[in-house]
Amino acid sequence: MRYPTLSLFGLVMSLVGVVVFVSLSINRLELRLLERIGHSPDPVYDLFELSSEPPPPVDALRPAPRGIARHAPMRQGLAAQLRSVDDATQPLGQAADENQAAESCRLGARTFTHFSCDGLRPRARASPEDRVLLHAMRLLCSARYRALFNVQVPCEFAPAYYSLYNSTGWGNEAYVTFVSSSQQSLNLDLADGLIQTVHEFSKRHILVLCVDTRCEWNPRLYPRLIVMHAQSTAAAQPLPPESWRWLAMITARIRTGVQLDTSMMLLPGADVLFERTRVHITARYPFFVLPMHWMSRDPRAGDYPMYAFIPPAPINRTMRWGHAHPTWTYHALGMITELYYRVLSGEFSGYQDEDVANMISWEKGLTKQWCPWETSHALLGEYLQQGASTALKGPLFQDPLYHPHGVPLLFAALHDCKERRKTVSDMNRILSTARAQLLQPIVYQGAWYDTPSQLSSTSYTCVL
Repeated sequence: MRYPTLSLFGLVMSLVGVVVFVSLSINRLELRLLERIGHSPDPVYDLFELSSEPPPPVDALRPAPRGIARHAPMRQGLAAQLRSVDDATQPLGQAADENQAAESCRLGARTFTHFSCDGLRPRARASPEDRVLLHAMRLLCSARYRALFNVQVPCEFAPAYYSLYNSTGWGNEAYVTFVSSSQQSLNLDLADGLIQTVHEFSKRHILVLCVDTRCEWNPRLYPRLIVMHAQSTAAAQPLPPESWRWLAMITARIRTGVQLDTSMMLLPGADVLFERTRVHITARYPFFVLPMHWMSRDPRAGDYPMYAFIPPAPINRTMRWGHAHPTWTYHALGMITELYYRVLSGEFSGYQDEDVANMISWEKGLTKQWCPWETSHALLGEYLQQGASTALKGPLFQDPLYHPHGVPLLFAALHDCKERRKTVSDMNRILSTARAQLLQPIVYQGAWYDTPSQLSSTSYTCVL
């Protein structure tokens, strides 16, 4: 019996069919896995894989909001520069491989690279986080600013580092702060108090970016502390010390982050901020969220008129003034890098970082704002007294324009902590009180609550 022979052409076509079928099956499986872990395909960044052109900025897909008139030429110039940047550049940093870092440290190196513009090239199958960061960093990794984004980690912090960052180079959740050479000794002393409260009241890591200064802590005392170092040599002009918060947030490579100042202390239950941040900052809302300030700083509101903020040009204030302690997810990196590029370019010369954060939020027409989750250290006693407190009985942070009925207050952190010794003393005081009674973190109209879901009032517009 003779068997039919298969031509070479038929064999090749059969193999091609099998490859196409397997490829399509794998793509469908990847989409299902992404959906199951909460990563819905993003139409903006999906286009990046299908085209040699970079995806448009997220704002390009939305109607242009009313903003500061004098900033319009800068925004147009920014868009033109984005289009002109060569996509073949190496735009973002890469955490060192654990084995490479260990070997480098063993051979005598004092640090290993956490973030560098020279560290990564665009990849065909980049993670969702890398695709967002890749697109966001194109201008900041231009020749003018590349050196600014060289971030190193001392070898003694490698164990903490690799307990947070996995093989993707991304960590999941962390608090982020910074120390600069300005008032170095004071900032280091205050940071020590903050670090202690994070280790006492949280299960998350804390990242400290030290700019132009050496930060030395004992990693055995603080096993969830990661120190990082950067230099300001690439800045075109001297920058306010507070502006380094944006560098710390950008280079953190954290999926979900909470930015703190060294003059703050954490309180029990603060880790709820990470879960709430993931809820509110997504691919559909790719912007950082600021906590509401205790002052409106709006001359129309009438509260504290001596502190009213007058912008350089008329602008529609879409929400009340916010503290410059944003929370963010990697989806918001586009907004953060745009802000920092405009700061580095000198557009906001003479303005503080809190001014810039609020003006850009208004410029983009944002209305989502955290109910206050940080408050003055002066209210610690009221927090510890809970039901016996009298100062927190009535409406809090009310003003006639934004919140006429007041807002809830979440005790997640305290600011204005000016002495480390006092911070440590207060931490022990909180621990002693917490052992004797249950401390509820939320107060609204004199009543205390355990979780945001217990609040049923719709008389406030901030989010928890």
